Amino acid sequence: MVKSMVFSSVVVMLLSGVAVAQIIPQLPTTPGVILQYEDFTIGSANALFLSGAGGVVFNTNDSTILQNQHADQPCSWANQGTVGLFLQDGKICADCGGTWDVLQGALIGGAQMQLIGEGCAPKMQSQGLGVDLLQGIDKVDGTGMAGAHHDFGVVQNQTAKNSAGMMHESNAVHVGQLSGILGTPGTSGMVTSALIVTTNQVQAAL
Repeated sequence: MVKSMVFSSVVVMLLSGVAVAQIIPQLPTTPGVILQYEDFTIGSANALFLSGAGGVVFNTNDSTILQNQHADQPCSWANQGTVGLFLQDGKICADCGGTWDVLQGALIGGAQMQLIGEGCAPKMQSQGLGVDLLQGIDKVDGTGMAGAHHDFGVVQNQTAKNSAGMMHESNAVHVGQLSGILGTPGTSGMVTSALIVTTNQVQAAL
């Protein structure tokens, strides 16, 4: 029986602070340089358990992400934003005895970076996203059903312009995870599901 589930996967931020720190010193320190950075992290877990004469157990976690940054200088401007929706829900509905477990874990992180120099100076954009989802359902005996569901969608956009030109990049990701068990007396079942998604984008006109 799934009595515990260790959710220890690590989302690797593809926009690493080390990489950014290596690039920034190479860029001009003129007064018109625009620097922007934004990130987000979602950590969520569900643990449901039902045993005995039956009943209903459920829980839902959800989150909305809305980020936007804009900066203007006389000869340059930069804009970036993130919109995201996250849903995690689990449910157990048992009619007659048995033991049921539903365990869910989610770790999501994203980041954006812009550093735009004026004139013919460098432009640099970067986006990173990591999604790590894990869920497990276990059923021993009893009649009923159990389900687990993850859903996450995000859109990231970056646009930058100076007198040397314009650059734009976008990233749209949707991931879903659905698991379920429908059982009758005297039966046992187990479902374990893992999903990992990573994306990375970099632009540089140095």
